Amino acid sequence: LPTKKSFFKKVKPILKIVEFCINTFNSILNKTSKNLNFKYEIVKNIDEESAKFIQSFEKNSTNRSSVELNWILSNPWILESSATENNYLFSSFSKEFQYYVVKIYHEEKLSDLAILQLRDGHLKIPYLFCKNGLDCFVEFLENFIQQRKIKFLTSYQTELNKKILKKEKINFLYQKDFERRYFMSNDLIEFLPKNYTFNFQDGDGDCIFT
Repeated sequence: LPTKKSFFKKVKPILKIVEFCINTFNSILNKTSKNLNFKYEIVKNIDEESAKFIQSFEKNSTNRSSVELNWILSNPWILESSATENNYLFSSFSKEFQYYVVKIYHEEKLSDLAILQLRDGHLKIPYLFCKNGLDCFVEFLENFIQQRKIKFLTSYQTELNKKILKKEKINFLYQKDFERRYFMSNDLIEFLPKNYTFNFQDGDGDCIFT
């Protein structure tokens, strides 16, 4: 904000104090993590087991496969650096930018797979595949938020959001509803099957890159 408006540059010290207070209070709310009673792994890429798991789900509207996902994971648009851009509308650097592939097992079989994106304390869930409900993933997410000291969580996964709020497992200082809209030309719509149901994940399109 300070780099965009002179007003914010003047009040930057106050904003730093407010941020420190909020982060401290958030750390108190999420100060303890627990041992999970299921097996999970955090890896960097989609392996063969994960690829077969993804293939077992109905393809979404973008048909993005494990090949494309691995390319994205290996070639991030955002680089970790303290550098900043001047006179450029899009950012290409962040102090923290990581992808995590999370594999959760039930009875020794892969039951949940998620791709997480963490950028400067802001956590997103670009892709989520679950076969045995969302309970285990919500428990994992609770621990991950506590251990990594996550400041913000953004999710457009409707069922996941309902589960999080119902279980009250994750403490929030503030929550807000957002809407993401998708636009399509009338000419393209004519090529789609009648009563076609769109199926998008949070990371489809360019969303997974930033």
